[in-house]
Amino acid sequence: MAKFVRVGARGINLEQIVYYEVSGALGAGVGRAAAPTAQAVSLVIHFVGDVRLTITDASEAREILNIIQNG
Repeated sequence: MAKFVRVGARGINLEQIVYYEVSGALGAGVGRAAAPTAQAVSLVIHFVGDVRLTITDASEAREILNIIQNG
């Protein structure tokens, strides 16, 4: 059974995530988070099949990142 989570209006199948990139207020680099700053936020999730989801809303990105990292 797929590990599917709903965050706001989005539904994400965690098993389909290949990797993610975090930048701005969420941190820098791939798969890392740092202390919040005043920079713009970007969470890019790369899925199987070369599908990409970019999230720029800070609260939604933090919530999704927390789910990805902690299950």
